[in-house]
Amino acid sequence: MAKRAMTEAAKEAKKTWILDETAKILLDSSYESIKMSQLAKQLGLSNGSLFIYFETKETLFFQLLWREYTKRLDNLLANASVKNFNTISSVRNFLLKDLKNILTEQPLYILLESKRAAILEKNVSPTILLAMKKELYIKLASLANLLTSKNKLEAEQIFKAFFVEAALLTSFKLDADITKQLNIENQLLEIPNFKRDFKQECYKAYTNYLTAWN
Repeated sequence: MAKRAMTEAAKEAKKTWILDETAKILLDSSYESIKMSQLAKQLGLSNGSLFIYFETKETLFFQLLWREYTKRLDNLLANASVKNFNTISSVRNFLLKDLKNILTEQPLYILLESKRAAILEKNVSPTILLAMKKELYIKLASLANLLTSKNKLEAEQIFKAFFVEAALLTSFKLDADITKQLNIENQLLEIPNFKRDFKQECYKAYTNYLTAWN
């Protein structure tokens, strides 16, 4: 059985390891099927040890999502800092490239984002939620400044674009999950499957939203 971490550095290292391993497990299963007791067993930890680092299942997955948020925004800030956004179209293309990367390369981000509002945020400590949202706001404000300082866009439009993107990812992912379940039932009834392309539909909807910018 894994020993309990003692130093702060060791605790942070163990916490990071738990998040890394949980991410792998989530990609091979589903959020609903994961139980904290089973997760602890898979990680070689006691239930008590796991709860030292994460008080609830929602807290664990919320912090995993927030790590994905941080990586994403840090990457966007680094990329935006070396570009000139003289036109609205340059900002639009930058945001669409980011969404394309999420849709094609970041299944973990999509899975967690689709659970955020309905499940994770409702079951996380207000203190943790406030601290993380404050951190997110600071990073997003910095990005908005980089994207709008040389064109006619306003920071508020960048914030709204991120909120719209999150809503689209959630709604289209949930719709895809429902469609998948319906198709399983259709096979049993020998009914033709529904054909949906979650990624293409999400990208098209976001493109339409950004195209409305003047």
